Amino acid sequence: MVELPQHRQPSACSTIAGSTYLSSLNHCIWFHRPFSPDDWMHVETESPCAQGGRGLSIARVHDRTGAMIATTAQETLMAHSVSP
Repeated sequence: MVELPQHRQPSACSTIAGSTYLSSLNHCIWFHRPFSPDDWMHVETESPCAQGGRGLSIARVHDRTGAMIATTAQETLMAHSVSP
């Protein structure tokens, strides 16, 4: 098991799923064109890599015509929680 340093202990911004600690390390969103936030959107997601306690998620957001309106990326930290 990995013991997390104090600054990596679970907080209001992290999630405990069973005995796994998950936390967002960074995330970005790029807007490619104007869009209406109250219109229909299709979100396509993938996780191309999860290795060494880190994971990557990428999403593409399309409008109802199929035009790509945004791209997102998020890196997460994943570790086994240590019981007190």
